[in-house]
Amino acid sequence: SVAERMREMLADRDGICIYDKPLQESKLIHLKVEKGTRLLTHFYAFIFFADWKQDLWSKRFVRDHLRYVDEIMCAAARVIEAVRNHARKNKNHKAIAEEGIYDATHIRRGDFQYPPTQLPADQLYDLSKSHLIEGATLYIATDERDKSFFDIFKKHYDVVFLDDFIKEAIPDVNSNFYGMIDQLVAYKSRTFYGTWWSTLSG
Repeated sequence: SVAERMREMLADRDGICIYDKPLQESKLIHLKVEKGTRLLTHFYAFIFFADWKQDLWSKRFVRDHLRYVDEIMCAAARVIEAVRNHARKNKNHKAIAEEGIYDATHIRRGDFQYPPTQLPADQLYDLSKSHLIEGATLYIATDERDKSFFDIFKKHYDVVFLDDFIKEAIPDVNSNFYGMIDQLVAYKSRTFYGTWWSTLSG
C-alpha cells in the first residue's frame, strides 16, 4: 500500500514536503538540509511517488538516460581493461583468469562512515568469503589510505586497488573522478559486495 511504501522510505524521518501546485509553479525550489544530512545519495531516497507506476518510470528514466560524462566512462573503461589484463595473469584460477574475471568490494573507511558499517577487516572478510573465489583477483574500491587494513584479504585473494592502475591507465584524469571510476569498475565485476548506505553501492 501507499502507506506501507512511505513508511519504508521514510525510515527514521518524520517530516515530509508535499509537491503541490505552488511548488509545481515555482521557478526555483531550494532544498534546505538540516541536522547534518547531505543530499549526496540516490534521488529516490528523498522523493516519494504515491503512484508506484510513476515511481518505477522515474527510476527507469534515470537508469536508461542519465550517465557519467564521456571522460569518466572512457577512463573507467581503461581501468576495467587493465584490471582484466591483470586478472588474466592470475595463475590460481586459469578458467576465469583467461576471461579476465574479477570480483569487487567497496569498503568505506573515511567520509560518510556510519557506526553499523564500521567493521574490522576480519569481519568484512568473513561476511564476504562465501561468494568470493579464493585466490581470484579482488578489486577493492576504498578511501582507506593505509592499505595494510586489507592484509587479511591479501592472504586469500589477488587484491588490487584503483591506485595500482592510475599511472598505467588514467595518468591525466582529474582525481575528483576517482570515486565514480571506482563505482564503474566495481559494477563490471563478477560478484560485488558493497557498503550499506553508500552511494557507490546503490
